[in-house]
Amino acid sequence: MLSIAIAIAGCLRSILASSCVAKNNSLFISTLPGKTMLSYSADQLMNLNHLSTPSCINVIKQLGLLRRPRYIHRSSRRKFFYSGTSPTIPALWSATRAVASRSRHQSNVSHETSSLSISMATRLRGLEGKRGVNFSLIRPLKRSLPSLSSKIELLNVQSLTNKSCLIHDHILDKCLDYMCITETWHQPDTFSSLNESCPPGYRYLQKARSTGRGGGLAELELSLQPLPELSSFECLAFKSKHLSSVLFLLIYRPPKPNSSFILEISNLLATFCSSSADVIILGDMNIHVDIPSCRSATEFLQLLDCLNLKQLVVAPTHIRGHTLDLVITNSAPLKNLQVYDLGVSDHKVVSMELLSSVNPSKPKRYICFRNLKKINPVHLAADLQHLSTHFSSPDEAVEYYNSHLRSLLDHHAPIKSRAVTFTRSAPWFTDGLRRMKTAGRALERRYKTSGLTVDRQIYRDHQNKYSKALKEARSKFFSNTIRNSPGNSKQLFSTVNHLLKLQTPSPIGSSAEQCNLFMDFFTTKISLIRSALPGPLTQTAPLSFAFSQPLSCFPMVSSEEVQNIIKNMKSTTCALDPLPTSLPFEIL
Repeated sequence: MLSIAIAIAGCLRSILASSCVAKNNSLFISTLPGKTMLSYSADQLMNLNHLSTPSCINVIKQLGLLRRPRYIHRSSRRKFFYSGTSPTIPALWSATRAVASRSRHQSNVSHETSSLSISMATRLRGLEGKRGVNFSLIRPLKRSLPSLSSKIELLNVQSLTNKSCLIHDHILDKCLDYMCITETWHQPDTFSSLNESCPPGYRYLQKARSTGRGGGLAELELSLQPLPELSSFECLAFKSKHLSSVLFLLIYRPPKPNSSFILEISNLLATFCSSSADVIILGDMNIHVDIPSCRSATEFLQLLDCLNLKQLVVAPTHIRGHTLDLVITNSAPLKNLQVYDLGVSDHKVVSMELLSSVNPSKPKRYICFRNLKKINPVHLAADLQHLSTHFSSPDEAVEYYNSHLRSLLDHHAPIKSRAVTFTRSAPWFTDGLRRMKTAGRALERRYKTSGLTVDRQIYRDHQNKYSKALKEARSKFFSNTIRNSPGNSKQLFSTVNHLLKLQTPSPIGSSAEQCNLFMDFFTTKISLIRSALPGPLTQTAPLSFAFSQPLSCFPMVSSEEVQNIIKNMKSTTCALDPLPTSLPFEIL
């Protein structure tokens, strides 16, 4: 009865939307064209409205026709059981926070699923009502560990002097492990450009051209190997402690033809290929290996073929479309070899990755420290009150106070050790430089996407401006550092040495041999000074002092006087003090 009324009301609603005419509180509805009209009054329409409460609502409630399924959100943790007709998912949600006695993963479909639920419930009872994950029920996933590799790049920089800050920023930005640079154009005793380009935590090896302009090689973070005398090209041979089985050769050959080049490089490669398992030759050979008709290129490639070496670079490495910067190896596992333009040289960057079993990590240094800020002055003062003040001799008092003060310091601020790495950024890198760097990346992406010459020129011009801005910011920073520390000799000498002197690794730790070398150095120096003095040394008579009245007694001092003397002292301290000087000042 109700369903018929609701259906009629729904039909009337749709009919009213199509065509209806109201007149004298009556409604005339035409159902279909050419048929009779139905006439309804306002009271009849109100009786057909399904929103009003029907008179038979009590009967409908007794029959249960208005009962709807209650909506329960998944996060309310109610119990859900899946029907046996559909594929079952073994899951059970509990309304309580404690772990239920029955398994969460169960189903009432078959006996096998029930037995599985019982066994899982038995294992879950061992959790003793604790929430969390039972790792014994989880199947481990197979995960492949990332392969360890070292990032290596090769660049003919064409004068490192004006691009040292950009190279410094590029090494940190790309997280490079090794950076090989040719044509640095630095002088034999000038290290300022190399120091600027070397980030903290890196070391460089260099070989400057002894005569003439140009040339020069540099490599960061490796150890030098001996080489024979070479006249037709410049070479650096080095190994890494992380890649001891790999020998690197960084070569720069001047563009001027030299008849002895093939002979010298053949002897060099034959020597190192026979003594090392993996050999990697990188550098600017100034040989057009992309031109088959080039005689020097043909002879060079034939030499590589005879020594079972393979040249890997196939893309142009020069802006004029030639392949001059080469990467040659026999069996070293190199991958991801790419060529891209840095925008500051006529040569492009050759990037690659070398697979290795050991990941080259940054050098770590372990430091020991005490957290003096966490010391409670009230508790420390209370412990100092328990120290004894009665001694038979000054030596006994000194030994007692030294031992007990050290023990109190170890109790309130124990020694902690921590490994630190060299990850500090350039202090002269300002927000303006950061915006210029972001704009340069956007221009680089545009150039790589379009491939247009105009976009490449805009990118190169921006990179040159960015390099000059880096140079100016760094010069301004160190100028201010030197200007603002006129009386700080330590800061001045440290800054000058960092800028101009050859960077050598500092010795880690101390040993008896180092102490003896330090003592022998100064002993020899004093002996040389004495031997250089003219004539024999005249011995002076010891000074004698005459006392008019001996001191027999001393006046007693009060605690206030001692406190005033201590407060007026400077808070300087050293590692030999049993207690830092700043702590007694805080207590007083």
